[in-house]
Amino acid sequence: MQYPDLNSYIGSSSYFIWKEALWLPKGGRAATEEDGLNSDILDAIINFTENYLDPVRDYLNIPFVVHCWYRPPEYNKLVAGAEHSPHLCLTDIGNGMFCSAIDLHPVFEGMSEIESCIKGTEMINSILCEYSLRMENLGSSPLWIHIDNVPTQNAFRFFTP
Repeated sequence: MQYPDLNSYIGSSSYFIWKEALWLPKGGRAATEEDGLNSDILDAIINFTENYLDPVRDYLNIPFVVHCWYRPPEYNKLVAGAEHSPHLCLTDIGNGMFCSAIDLHPVFEGMSEIESCIKGTEMINSILCEYSLRMENLGSSPLWIHIDNVPTQNAFRFFTP
């Protein structure tokens, strides 16, 4: 596996860089092979970026601040993440691809982070089906928006962990 340059764009993306995908905020560092990072996980991140995040970013035409993306298993435990969290990039969704997840908030000029998340949730909710995404129900005062590409069994695209 060739470790990506953290400052380079992911795949063909013109919005998201590897540092955003691999950064572990509580650890103050990026994930590495020692954390279990491998070529399948890098491919899942590229797929998620090119086929899900970039189209959403293009459609909404607003910048995002990434809070958390890939989580190695030990880091996921540290932050009390769900045991089978899509942040782990371990769930096979078919065709050799794995799911992925991101926590982010959109940036709207003149709005607080909570206000931006509320408005962003409304905007992203309107396109979840079109882009085959799910969104976590974070209540009425979210500090981030969680979206992932875990397949759903029905049209209900909000989940509570």
